[in-house]
Amino acid sequence: MIANAELQTDSSEGPNLSNMRIVSLLVPVPSGMYVAHCSLSRSLAQRGCSTTWLCSGLSNAQQVAASGIFPADGEIVSPETDNLNVRTRALIKRISEISPDVLMCHALGDPSELNAVRYLPDSIHRILVVHSTSIATYRGASAVREYVDAAVAISPRIKEDLIYAYGFREESIHLIPNGINESAYSNCASSKSRTSRLRILSHGRIAKDKGVFLIPEILSRLDRHSDQWECTISGDGPVREELVRRLVRFGLSKRVRFIGWTASADVPELMSQHDVLLFPTVHEGFGTVLVEAMAGGCVPIASRLPGVTDWIIEDGRTGLLFPVRNVGRAVQHLLGLLSNRRQLAELRQRVLETAGRFSMGEIAEQYHRLLSVVQTLPRQTRSAEYLDTCELADGLRPAWWYGLPEPIKDQLRLIRETIRTFVRIP
Repeated sequence: MIANAELQTDSSEGPNLSNMRIVSLLVPVPSGMYVAHCSLSRSLAQRGCSTTWLCSGLSNAQQVAASGIFPADGEIVSPETDNLNVRTRALIKRISEISPDVLMCHALGDPSELNAVRYLPDSIHRILVVHSTSIATYRGASAVREYVDAAVAISPRIKEDLIYAYGFREESIHLIPNGINESAYSNCASSKSRTSRLRILSHGRIAKDKGVFLIPEILSRLDRHSDQWECTISGDGPVREELVRRLVRFGLSKRVRFIGWTASADVPELMSQHDVLLFPTVHEGFGTVLVEAMAGGCVPIASRLPGVTDWIIEDGRTGLLFPVRNVGRAVQHLLGLLSNRRQLAELRQRVLETAGRFSMGEIAEQYHRLLSVVQTLPRQTRSAEYLDTCELADGLRPAWWYGLPEPIKDQLRLIRETIRTFVRIP
């Protein structure tokens, strides 16, 4: 794998990156990973790189169809079946036909597609991007660790976990966060209007691991102390209807507005229309929405996840943090900003000043250097497995705990995150 020190190489050295072809194995459906892919692709295009997405299988084809999104810069191979052998052969064949300079695979995506990396021709360079702190993601990353030229961790937490618990060499992991296009936010952030109400926003995928079921309880407690607030929920996901039912149960259905999924181009305006982003996530790989909020002058109030949210947010200065699932502390932060608009204004100014840490231009430049280095240094990857014996690697198969009841798994996740606040373990 490629050492971090090698990224200091001047990007003018090495191969000519004009017309570089990159294939990214992912499903183009609304998600943080896909948003990051689109932003990076646009910025790399300005540096002479073209990026194509690939995915495979019937289930993924159905997901794409249901999302209503089918971008032209990619394709679904073998869309008629979920058979592992058929899908893997179709992917390898299509990748070989494209003959990319670099293939990017993602430890959070489809296990069958990540598994295909083990069967790629040795001539194809590969970069693994690790997007999440979940055990399943780490197990998947470990399964292909020896088959990739470089690994990217999008937050310090991920880098630490991969080193201390999953056998990755420190010098081989590159810390490159997700980025945003700052210019898209410049006009919106400067035009934020003031109202007497605290405008609260929840934005992103509506899923259990995002802590969305804490929102009704937080807002209910807030409502006991003040009615000077309003809330917008932007996004969609598998538990949207259940979230609606819980808001009704708390008597909040008329106080909360659902607007569905917000297109990337409209996110800057959305952030500029709100004072606070409420982000009660249970576990997260990075949290691009936090940076988007900061760039739009929307102050983040988020769960404290060591090496993730506390790397983006300086508590009390560029946002406010609360312990995972600590509803009371989250409510205290909201009440504090309701009663102290001067503090809100000061926080807003600081978040606007610091969002530039995650400029997409700088992030793309880091990837640009890594792409160059990956192609110039001697290969140190494990040889391809024989496709005749195609099977999922152990780390990509469901582990025994997947059969546990959801409440038990939720408690185990909470215990893990609580311990991880103090100790370096996965």
